[in-house]
Formats: sequence, structure tokens, C-alpha cells
Amino acid sequence: MRRVAIVPCAGLSHRWNRHLGVEKQLVPVTDSGETLLGRTVGLLKQSGVEDIHVLTDRPELTAAPLKVSFVPPECSTTLADTLLSSRHLWTDRNIILLGDVYFSGRAIRKILDDDAGVRFFGTLEESAPVQFLACVPEIFSFAFDRTAAGSVARALELNSALSTLRDMGSSRWFWTPARIRYLASLGSGDGDLGVGGFELLRLFDRYNCPPVPPARLVRLGVGRRRFWRFIREIRSKISGRSPCFGKLWGVYMLLAEIDLARGEVCSRRTNGTGLFEEIEDHTQDCDAPEDYDRLRYVLSLVGRDGASPGRDSSG
Repeated sequence: MRRVAIVPCAGLSHRWNRHLGVEKQLVPVTDSGETLLGRTVGLLKQSGVEDIHVLTDRPELTAAPLKVSFVPPECSTTLADTLLSSRHLWTDRNIILLGDVYFSGRAIRKILDDDAGVRFFGTLEESAPVQFLACVPEIFSFAFDRTAAGSVARALELNSALSTLRDMGSSRWFWTPARIRYLASLGSGDGDLGVGGFELLRLFDRYNCPPVPPARLVRLGVGRRRFWRFIREIRSKISGRSPCFGKLWGVYMLLAEIDLARGEVCSRRTNGTGLFEEIEDHTQDCDAPEDYDRLRYVLSLVGRDGASPGRDSSG
């Protein structure tokens, strides 16, 4: 069975903002200067994976001496777009590893040893790292085989389309000419998406469904829609975007058929889909400077300090 590892590194890195003067994937994670991306590549090669492709067009990254294939994505507006650009690389077993994540050796082995048709790897709300380090649930990686490639591609395409639908036109009024034209262009479902405009609207509403308000607000007459408008306004002020559109959580929700409208939460164990495997060690992402500071602190506690793959045999 052929295996390919794909490492997306095409994001804008707004939160990192060239902290320490480098791209976040090139930040040092050992005293010897080994980088985040270099560590991931080293762990993969140590595990026997030689077919490694880094999705980026950043000159600083492509100049790194990693002995891997650098592939410029056709589109990198969202992570879903970046991964869709790698479809020509997909083979019998496809392992997606985010480029801004510090992986333990144990996590890499868990990911590579898994043989499910499709599986996501990360932390949930109940995971020990989230509970003890006050971080948020994350997806670090996912893997899928050839039989699931069609479903994965469709989920990525739908996620990208939902992101486009969210971003076009006014953020205050949904029925703008731009959105109407986009929905009409999707046709009756004969295109690559496999859905038409009305089906995409249903999915859009499913992603943006109102959460159940607290009982006290319900007694005061605050309904789900009103409560959701309030929550969405707060979210837009803080992040400017939904956490699902164009991201791996959105892909996971589509494949696991998680429905927010029924009160299901994608980042909890209770969803019971079987598509998620927890990584409960010092594996974590480095999306922002505070994440990097936390990583260095955690590595000092576990006594590994990011040892190189050749020396980090236990994790």
C-alpha cells in the first residue's frame, strides 16, 4: 500500500505575525535549532514515509533544506482549498498533517498505524491537554484511504463553497446580489459539489443554526434565533468568521454528519461518530506566539524539549 504525507503550510499566519522573525513552521523547537516542520518531516521519514509533500508557495519555506516535495497550491483561500489542490497527490493512504503542529513521536505512530477509511486526530473538550492547559479543542491531522477519497473531496468542496457563501457580499444582509448569483451558479446539483443552491443554503443554516439558550433566558422569552443572532454577533466581533467554514472541523462535521441544529457538538466525545481519535499528550499547534510559549513550557515539563526524531523514540 502506497502512503503519502501531505503537510499544508499555505495559511496567512495572521496570529503568528512573524514572531521571532520567521514563519511559524520554521520556529525552533529544540536547543539544536530543529524546526517545527523539520521535526514533522523527520518523524515521518523515521517511520518509513518517504513520499512527503509540503503545500506552500512561501519562499522562506521552500528554501528550507528538508528534502521533500514543495507543491504550490492552486488556491489557498481556506485550508479546504489548499487541501483540494493536493488531489493529484492522493494515493492508497493519505496522511494530512498540519504544518504548524508539534507532533510527539507517539502521536505520529498512532496516526500512521491507523487503518480506518477516514479518521481525524486531535483533542476534544474533554481531552486532558484541553482541561489542564486551558487550550481549545483542535484537529491536528486526518488520514483517509482511496475508498474514502471521493467523500473527503466532496466535504472539502462543500466546506469551501460554504466559506465563499459566508464571505461574499454584505455581512449584515444575507440576500445580496452576489450571494444570489453564486447560489444560482451552482445549478441543480449536476456540478462537482453534488448539491444545488437550495441544498447549500440548508447546509449553511445547519452550520449557523441557533444554539439552545440557557433556561433562564428561555423563561424570559429569548428564542433560539434571537439568542444565536446575539452569539453570532459576538463571534464576528472577536474572530470575524465561523470556526467551521473552510476548516477541518467543518470537514469533520460533514463526514461525521454532525448536526448543530439538533444540539450536537462536534468537539465532544458524545457525538459517537467513531471518526475521531484523541491525541492526549504534548502534541499541540503553534498558531500564535502564546501557543509557542506554552509548547516550550510543556516540553520542559515532560523532559523532552523537542528531542530530534532519532532520539525521541518514546514520544
